[in-house]
Amino acid sequence: MSSKLLLTAVLAAGLNLQAAPIFDTITGSKQNFSQGYACCQVAELGDHIGFDGTERNLTTVSVLLDQFGPGFSGPYTHSLTLNLYSAVDPDTLLATRTVDQLITGLGVFQVDFDFTGVTVPDAIYYGLSFLTSSPGNGALPGGDYDSLNFVVWDLLGTFSPGDFDGPVPVGTDLEGNVMYSRHTQASAFGDDGPANGLQDGFTGAIQFNAVADVPEPGTFALMGLGLIGVALRSRRKKS
Repeated sequence: MSSKLLLTAVLAAGLNLQAAPIFDTITGSKQNFSQGYACCQVAELGDHIGFDGTERNLTTVSVLLDQFGPGFSGPYTHSLTLNLYSAVDPDTLLATRTVDQLITGLGVFQVDFDFTGVTVPDAIYYGLSFLTSSPGNGALPGGDYDSLNFVVWDLLGTFSPGDFDGPVPVGTDLEGNVMYSRHTQASAFGDDGPANGLQDGFTGAIQFNAVADVPEPGTFALMGLGLIGVALRSRRKKS
């Protein structure tokens, strides 16, 4: 391979890295259960999860939501926030992203959050937050979002055994059987599922995508200069 082609290959390898799931309860799955926000009077639902033991550079994080209810009045937009917290303290925020999601009809749909530039450790807490008419601290008047739920993965196979259940496909649920919740944005984030109507044995339907660690831009520049030098030296010999 010529030095020019080698340089192109090296830079392409660095600039076109493919993201891959490091935690995934979405791929190959379909809905069989969801946890409610308004019905359980919570403002945030999430979990304590682990990746693969190394820090990863996030790209997108996606969740599955379920819009249901016979009174659906038509398309609407609702603000959804995904928070990432320290594995040491679920109230220490590491990163957060908010999207204003257009919800066009009944059923399950995916929401994507762009976390590009955020590097996560090997374990975190996460929480998906949005307001309904039930929680306090700025709760909204009633609307179709009162029937908006977080689709979940059935860890114990409690519902429809063999369908959308069992061990997490990619990553680890570190608590095993519980989800974390927050009643209002001012309350503590913790495990009180059965106490407020949530069922144990589930984790959120969520996918974290990331790329492996890459060299700093300066490292790529030095590599490029080195290869250019090799190319120039080769040209001089030929002439």
